[in-house]
Amino acid sequence: MNAPRPSDLIPALRAAPEIDAAYARRYPLAGVALAVARLRARLGLTQAEFAAELGTTQSVIARLESGRHGFQVSLLNRIGAAFGTGWAVSFGAGDLTEREDATRPIATIEPSGDALLDAFNTANTTGDTERAHRIALRIARDPSTARRRLAIALDAINRGDNKKALEGAQTALDLGLNARSASVARIVEGRALIGLKRPEDALEVLADVTDHLAVATRIEALIELDRADEAVNLGERLVADADERSGALAAYSAARAYWHADRPFQALDQVVAYRVREPNDPVGTMLQGAILGYIGDSTGKMEPYRLAMELFRILPDEEPETWRLRAMTAARLGDWREALAAVSRTVALGTNRPPERASATKLVAECLDRVRDAEVLDQALDVVANEHLLDEPELGRRRSLACAWRGDFAGSVRAIGHTIATLDRAAPADQVRCATALLVSNEVKRAFPILMRNREILSIPHGQRFLARAALENNDLPVAEEALKRIADDGEEEAGTRVALDLLQAIRRSHDEMAVLGRLSQSHDLRAEPNRVITTHEPTTAPSSSWETSSVPSHVSRHQEQIAAMNRLAVQYVGAISN
Repeated sequence: MNAPRPSDLIPALRAAPEIDAAYARRYPLAGVALAVARLRARLGLTQAEFAAELGTTQSVIARLESGRHGFQVSLLNRIGAAFGTGWAVSFGAGDLTEREDATRPIATIEPSGDALLDAFNTANTTGDTERAHRIALRIARDPSTARRRLAIALDAINRGDNKKALEGAQTALDLGLNARSASVARIVEGRALIGLKRPEDALEVLADVTDHLAVATRIEALIELDRADEAVNLGERLVADADERSGALAAYSAARAYWHADRPFQALDQVVAYRVREPNDPVGTMLQGAILGYIGDSTGKMEPYRLAMELFRILPDEEPETWRLRAMTAARLGDWREALAAVSRTVALGTNRPPERASATKLVAECLDRVRDAEVLDQALDVVANEHLLDEPELGRRRSLACAWRGDFAGSVRAIGHTIATLDRAAPADQVRCATALLVSNEVKRAFPILMRNREILSIPHGQRFLARAALENNDLPVAEEALKRIADDGEEEAGTRVALDLLQAIRRSHDEMAVLGRLSQSHDLRAEPNRVITTHEPTTAPSSSWETSSVPSHVSRHQEQIAAMNRLAVQYVGAISN
């Protein structure tokens, strides 16, 4: 816009050009001042609100709008970036008293068709979702166009409000959008449908949308539907077709697809490619660490865990998921102190709702399950008790196990709140856990009645070995033979078990002396590990379980945290919706 002059405002002053000259000397930057003031008025902001958007103070804006004070050009750059507009400098030529040249502005912030929408686009595409949200709240006061409706929908998807995002995208489409913005609306619609656990609908909505982000969204829908192989095929095509702009998005999507197809090494290749482009992104760092942890589980090697821990230690400390993964990794590295400290931190940062509490309990169990020494287990349980990480019944069971490892049968029974006389009223697993104390103290014969009434939960081979030994000690050949046969039929055991079974069958046929049975009961082939006597369900190591993000605030979907990460990538990729 033109710089103001007194003679423009008061026709009577046109005969006194010296007034204009004096005004120009007093307000040398009036053109800039008025341009800024009019932009601020169009946005409906006070000087303080305008300043807040720029990260400065009201006094800075007041000086700028005075037209009297100098300023740094970088301030105009900040205004342009914050509100999605540009500015230009021009100099008059020839006689400055000539109206055409003298009225040309020194600097102008060029307006657009919708300043608020442009400001939202700028904030959104640079990943500043907080600023985008503030602008979206102002847009919501007058959602008069389809593109404004779409901006509100984008803001909703950024904040995880999938229902509002879906409604906003559909309304924008109904009102009519150009081709580019219509594609964005379809993508928002698809992402919202995934968040609402409607992945099939998301696939249908995006079936004919070829944009890279639409393809990435379809990959997420396929993952949610456990159609990982299809997701991999789509991810590979996305990587092949990616350009510089969509390379990070393609690599991340492909990594997720490989990850859920149980192809961790290919997933690792892609997430590394993603992190080359986005080295400081915590979500990519977290995914890389999780994949390494899974590889450690799969291979039994320690190095992947050590590499994963290096990554987890550089993640933001305020995120519960950071500490959950650190706890898992420390447990696998055998550092129970760090593991329990990380669990405690996870609980402190979480909301303490049942899902988060259950996740913490599982982490403590994973940590304690890896302790094999009674004294160390006692120390770990003291930490657990002080931090209130387990409830009293479970704490008692763990203390019972520590006593059992020491061969303290009475102490083991007492830890679960029973006496030897009332042990048969305890839970089956608690009874067998106490009985392992008799295995450690070599009083196997006493364990026989406990094992017999709980034989359905005895593991193969260790629980069945324990039962076979106890049965032989009690001269019960049929039970011993049955237990050995279960081990042999499992197909996983060493030939020695079959030899023990064959020997037992020969003894039964020849009615040999019972002393032979006693020697057989002490044989190497019937030794059992006390901590593996009870049937345990090994935790799955599939990516969708323990290494996958579980502490999701919204609990909308088991992949929701990754979907949120995709949304963060999406806002950088979409571009201005006003195009």
